[in-house]
Amino acid sequence: MENNDLPPFYVGQEVVANSNHHQNTFKKGDEFIVQSILKCGKEWAITIGINRYGRCRCCGKISYTHHFYANRFSPKHKFGAFISMKEFTEKQLEIIGVN
Repeated sequence: MENNDLPPFYVGQEVVANSNHHQNTFKKGDEFIVQSILKCGKEWAITIGINRYGRCRCCGKISYTHHFYANRFSPKHKFGAFISMKEFTEKQLEIIGVN
């Protein structure tokens, strides 16, 4: 189950557009760096360096720094499962044959 209280990205993270923007602002596969994250109504939104005056479709605010729904993007780099330092150390010891 997804926790909607946690932002899907972090500032500085590289993301990729999942689909073309309806006004051709970006195309599927275009890459951006997350510049800021905000909660827009019940949805997360990100800014990616595209600036223009406009009204947000979600919250209705007029802004020069345009934000986009975060669900239109995916992380550029996917991470695997994380393990604890203890597990990491044990795996390393197994590899080098120390017990």
